Amino acid sequence: MEAISSNFSALFLGNLFATIFYGITTQQTFTYFKLNSAHDTTTLRLQIAFLWLLDGIHIAFITHSVYSCAAWSTTSLEAVRPVWSISAQVFIMTFSDFLVRGIFASRVWIVSRKNVFMVVPIAALSTVNFILGLVLASKLLKIPTFSELWSTNIQPAMYSNLASGVAADLSIAVALVFWLLKSRTGFKRTDSLLNTMMVYAVNTGLLTTICGFTSLVTYAARRNDLVFLGFFFVLSELLINAMLASFNARQCMRRDASGVTSIHSSQIDSNVSGKPIISGHVGSGTGHAMKPLVIDIQQEVHTSRDTEKIAEVYNTSADAE
Repeated sequence: MEAISSNFSALFLGNLFATIFYGITTQQTFTYFKLNSAHDTTTLRLQIAFLWLLDGIHIAFITHSVYSCAAWSTTSLEAVRPVWSISAQVFIMTFSDFLVRGIFASRVWIVSRKNVFMVVPIAALSTVNFILGLVLASKLLKIPTFSELWSTNIQPAMYSNLASGVAADLSIAVALVFWLLKSRTGFKRTDSLLNTMMVYAVNTGLLTTICGFTSLVTYAARRNDLVFLGFFFVLSELLINAMLASFNARQCMRRDASGVTSIHSSQIDSNVSGKPIISGHVGSGTGHAMKPLVIDIQQEVHTSRDTEKIAEVYNTSADAE
């Protein structure tokens, strides 16, 4: 019973954390539709709603599989047949992850100004992971016992699915950070905003990459041990939460972007040469000539507008274009 209890504990904890993250997903989805969806397209809103529905089904299948495992009375995984919901949750996870990565890829496409070389690796890895996920789910339907998870029939699909998922999430984060680093201007507030955007980009792939890598390592290192499934259950929840968090952060980032320029356009006049000046005068005391204060702010105004566009585009789907 000790081996079964250990495996069930890992599955139970995975189910517990996945359910907690689903609660966060629900809260973030509610926040998105209430506060942050007004300027998004109908297509994007439908995608978010569909992802939330898929996530709920995913949690239901995980809970069913763990509940079924609670009835185990043997001491060996060789005598336990996986329930259908194990395979079903992999199907749902595969579709959900592919859609989320597609939304991220469309954002990279816009942010990179339609740079094919930045988007193709993400699209390729996401598609490979999608295909391998479907293959893995179909194979899991046919295995007679849990011990077959480490058979020569399942191992290649499991390794390649987990590895491609890690690579896809990492490629999204790397692409966003790479382009944002190239966009640095040297202006303190502009670069501060870009740094904030880079934090969101890193968070997009960091947690899912760590969790996916941990699942891969535990699968390889601990044969006949279902600990890896505990991490596997949480992967999809982390990915969708990272996406929703970035969408719900848009208001704050837009506000920061609009505050980059501290000089309002109504304060700016132009002299004969077209050089911008600040409306006002410099002088001290009475009787002294008051001369216009000339400040070259063309570059900073341009930087501010560019930063506002970056912040807006970074948090908008391709449908908004």
